[in-house]
Amino acid sequence: MLTNEIFLSWLLGLSLSEAVNYHPVKIVPLVGIHTKGTQCRHSFWYFNKTVDETKRCGRLSCYPEDKVVVKMECATPPAGCYPDAAPRAHFPYCCRVTCPSINVCVTEQGVVMLNGTSLNLTEPCVRYRCQHGILTKEVCPIYDDPKCGPSFVDRKSPYPACCGVGRACEDGTNKRMKRSNLRVDYHELNIGDW
Repeated sequence: MLTNEIFLSWLLGLSLSEAVNYHPVKIVPLVGIHTKGTQCRHSFWYFNKTVDETKRCGRLSCYPEDKVVVKMECATPPAGCYPDAAPRAHFPYCCRVTCPSINVCVTEQGVVMLNGTSLNLTEPCVRYRCQHGILTKEVCPIYDDPKCGPSFVDRKSPYPACCGVGRACEDGTNKRMKRSNLRVDYHELNIGDW
């Protein structure tokens, strides 16, 4: 049996009470199983293709040519979350959990960020921060003087290096940028609207 486990989550909707409902699933590949033609053996019985285990809330998939059974079952819910599956629900809906008040943010590019995280990008050259469901976007300075622009710009590096470390002006002056020159946009995400 392979000990590596992969955790998947299906985000299937959010209620207006700001609780997140999803289905945490654990995938365990069972390697070196016995096969008979197109069938795989698991727990003293043979099956082919894909079988749902309704009593255990799981799914087995047979790959006889590789001597592998892929076992999918409910993963342990994260701290603060609780099981919330309907009775006799089929897999993966039998794994449903509810997590109250999880704050997430979504960037303009569709990247989901967890509370307390930040993301520095190259293209576009920005820094996103997610705090309690509020997305903060920090961008490069905009110069009021059309004769000035960024200097020492590294376009292949993530923010803030892609902004440059100073400014150069046509009159020959070169000043370091001040932190106060940065423009910040705030976006609040209402979980119920997501």
